[in-house]
Amino acid sequence: NLEIDTVLAALAVASQGTAPIATDWAQASLAILIRHIISTHHAYVTHELPRLAILAQKVVNRHGDTQAHLLTIQIKITHLDEELTSHLAK
Repeated sequence: NLEIDTVLAALAVASQGTAPIATDWAQASLAILIRHIISTHHAYVTHELPRLAILAQKVVNRHGDTQAHLLTIQIKITHLDEELTSHLAK
């Protein structure tokens, strides 16, 4: 558990930083928008899908015998992984 003072101090330090300037994506070129989507969102999905599959497997292994719906969720995560991996490869 975190101490409230530690959290408040971290928030105070973080709030003193400069906020990044928001990009107006409606004004950005298509090339810049595509580069942003690939480097930000595709990279995130590529990184997180394997981790999500591992976590789903752990949950099913631990609780699947009493919570049958967890296997259904794991299967849906597998299908999502397959679909997104195919999409990201295009």
